[in-house]
Amino acid sequence: MRREPRATSTSAGPRTERPSRAAGIAALTGAFVVIRVVLFVLAVHRPLYEGQTYVTGDVLLYRMWAVAILHGAGPYTEAAVQYPPGSLPFMLVPALGSPGPHSYIVRFAALMVCVDAAGAALLAWAVRRGAHPAGLWLWVAVPAALGPIVYDRVDLPPAVATLAALLLLPAGAAAAGILIGAGIAAKLYPAVLLPAVVAWANRRWALIA
Repeated sequence: MRREPRATSTSAGPRTERPSRAAGIAALTGAFVVIRVVLFVLAVHRPLYEGQTYVTGDVLLYRMWAVAILHGAGPYTEAAVQYPPGSLPFMLVPALGSPGPHSYIVRFAALMVCVDAAGAALLAWAVRRGAHPAGLWLWVAVPAALGPIVYDRVDLPPAVATLAALLLLPAGAAAAGILIGAGIAAKLYPAVLLPAVVAWANRRWALIA
């Protein structure tokens, strides 16, 4: 009696795809940790930048404003803050307890590392849901080219808010609009995305109607 050939299983594809995706996430995580440790050490090691105020000059301004505000000075009146109100929490939190200049730089950089990690986690979440990993690789790699100023500026919070808005835009324009508003409150550049959010919302309402 002739036996029928067994059908070959087609389930190997997804099984091999999952380990490769997991390996990619593990590689990205390792690269993120290594690059961020190096950037953090460079950002807080002030002797490397003696006389080079382009690295630590801004963060020391943040400290000056934050200490003045915590001691009762009014923001934008007595303390000449040059950033929108949404940036103030990121300046004030590292100043709690009136730390010295170096301690403030360390605290501020540590806070920015946390914000940076939140952005990476958002992109990793998107990759797990099927998004292309190129965005996550860019988020991991580009700060290495920018250097330690990444953690000595208040640019990361609005960047993460903008990123979250873009990721949530397909799910609903309201949440994306709130996040862009939060980004604008910290720095003005996310405002360029408002027309796209409005256009998306109008398109969705048109389809529903």
